[in-house]
Amino acid sequence: MKISGKTIKARRKSLGLSQSELADEICTQATISLIEKKDKVPSMAILISICDRLEINVDTVIREDEDLASTIFKKAEKCVFNKDAQGIQDLIAKIDEKKLTNSQQIKQLYFYQAYVELKLHKNYDKAIFIYTRAYNVDTHMNDFLDSLINLYISQAYIGKNATEEAEIYAEQTREIIESKSFQSNDNSKNKLLIFSSIAEVYEDLKQRDQAVAYLKMGINESKTSKNYFLLDYFYLELAKLEDDEFGLLAAYVIGDIIDNQNTVQEALKLAKKKKINLPKSKF
Repeated sequence: MKISGKTIKARRKSLGLSQSELADEICTQATISLIEKKDKVPSMAILISICDRLEINVDTVIREDEDLASTIFKKAEKCVFNKDAQGIQDLIAKIDEKKLTNSQQIKQLYFYQAYVELKLHKNYDKAIFIYTRAYNVDTHMNDFLDSLINLYISQAYIGKNATEEAEIYAEQTREIIESKSFQSNDNSKNKLLIFSSIAEVYEDLKQRDQAVAYLKMGINESKTSKNYFLLDYFYLELAKLEDDEFGLLAAYVIGDIIDNQNTVQEALKLAKKKKINLPKSKF
């Protein structure tokens, strides 16, 4: 297992801890030095304890080996961000599950298999079954993936018109979002995907106030992190739920700038319905 000693060192210094203070009752100061300089850790238990003290997720310091499965999963992750279920199906077809050697990769494979069943085939029962398998794979390091699993199980139950079950899984994700580990996670792109997904769930559940709250969290996270991934989506969905002419204009302009024609066309349709004149693109 490879880790990023630089990430641990930077976080330790930002908290004002010495190596000895970080090591206290966990390991030796020499072990912390080895981790930071050589990217090596004696055991997962020590790494988990260190990350707990630093209030960061273990997955922020793990570096996956660049094997075939890892390369495919990185490409599949981009497909999730782009909502490309067909692309994911084509990618994971190249993976032989029997050859996977670590729990993290097995969890990822189940996650993507379930995503294909949910989004591409609309096979809600099978999606729930596979997502549950993924959730039960214990890696001690992936709040982000577990949050998405909860949300996609929730979406599957919505597809089955089982709103009570959908609300239970959405509530579990709310608890993760409110946790220190989630709030301290500096992966803004992951946070934005979770905010957009949970907003979609609450929108489908007809819980407007909850959906609006998470859309606004997404906008705030975008501004704070200066990561504008999904910003057009947040503004567009907010414009649908509120009488927000600025949000509609923002979605239209951002969508035009990043050449997201889906957002542009949806914004134009909504503007026509609300009798709002949007400026024509000059590009």
